[in-house]
Amino acid sequence: MIIVENFSEKYRHACFELIRAYLPDKEFSNDSVILRYDNRNSYLCLIYEEKIYNVFVKQGDEFFEIRKSLFEILKQLTKCSKKWGLLTGIRPTKLAYNLYKKHGYDCALKNLVEDRLMSTEGANEILDIVERQDELIERHKNGYSVYVHIPFCRSKCSYCSFHTYVNAYDLHEPYTKALVNEISGFKKKLREPSAIYVGGGTPTSIGLYNLSLILSAISAKFGKAQEFTVECGRPEDLTDEMLKLLKSFGVTRISINPQTFKSESLRSLSRNHTVDDIYAAYNRARRVSFDSINMDFILGLPGEGKDTIINSLKIANQLKPDNITLHALAIKNGSKMIRQDLEYKFDLDRLYSEIDELLGLDYKKYYLYRQKRIYQNGENIGYALDKKMCLYNIMMIEEAQEIYAFGMGASSRLKRNDGFETRTNYRDIDYYIKKVRK
Repeated sequence: MIIVENFSEKYRHACFELIRAYLPDKEFSNDSVILRYDNRNSYLCLIYEEKIYNVFVKQGDEFFEIRKSLFEILKQLTKCSKKWGLLTGIRPTKLAYNLYKKHGYDCALKNLVEDRLMSTEGANEILDIVERQDELIERHKNGYSVYVHIPFCRSKCSYCSFHTYVNAYDLHEPYTKALVNEISGFKKKLREPSAIYVGGGTPTSIGLYNLSLILSAISAKFGKAQEFTVECGRPEDLTDEMLKLLKSFGVTRISINPQTFKSESLRSLSRNHTVDDIYAAYNRARRVSFDSINMDFILGLPGEGKDTIINSLKIANQLKPDNITLHALAIKNGSKMIRQDLEYKFDLDRLYSEIDELLGLDYKKYYLYRQKRIYQNGENIGYALDKKMCLYNIMMIEEAQEIYAFGMGASSRLKRNDGFETRTNYRDIDYYIKKVRK
């Protein structure tokens, strides 16, 4: 449990987030982490594992100095990455991009290091990413993208927190009809979108017929996008018939997500496929000639150390998918792992350095985001071969354009005079079906 006392709400929230970033497994632990602030004498007191840490808060910008002093304590207590300094949000590249566009690379670097206490290496990393993104963002910022949500899966992985329905075959048809109605009933007349992204869940789990109805509705309403992604996720769904269906509707990019190439891990994660299934699905997809194939991997899975992860990525590097996306394990509300302690089996920063050496010859980092309670205060990173960056990922993470979203719980991002407004669809599937089918 994390307890923050004697602060205003603004300071309390910021300090809570900083502690959670560096001690993520303590939020739901029986062991308390207690932070108190003595405003009169200007010092912080942190009580952790029956030890007391006091640090003086310097004069100056109080909000900055309190967080800086807390950061100095946390650096002593944790094996987590220190490169993020005071940053706890999920979109550090959005901050970096705004600084970069306003002040240029060098001034943005100085701001991130001096005012946000990032490491120079970490600040350079995200500024290099936003430099790669810049041309695409400038070209597409006045356009829009489309997201379509299909919340079904064949099984639920132990790390997953998404609101998905497992083997809910009775809901496939009514949900499909409702989703098609919602897409077809979209009134706004727009030019063709920059990108279309069909996610979930596992969209391919609803079968050929239902998916064909949804793809047909998307095509009829929005035409042809520069990039059209469908999350295939599980290799067991990627039959020749499924791949041909996707190709026939103009899908240009798919995801086949091994998460790991260790057989024992796949079984423990409740993934009902084998390593051989991954190879077979990937080879079938290559024969159909999609423009881009992504593979997802998770770093920090139970029972996997550095050598196991590197071995999985060596296999991926040999297969050469166009994108490789690495997710540091995050313990999320709603996942089976929520009550498990994070076991720090390796230094994440060192692992990322080894991964950069392994992939760096052919792949470049093109987008990055973070999550709450993420392994060792790490990050999720997308790597791409030359000219293979995923446009939707960039525009969505950087919040750089409008997104029209369809399906249960899907969030649209709409332009308004003073910025953007988020609108979220009905979160209950029965209510969504009832309301939208009308």
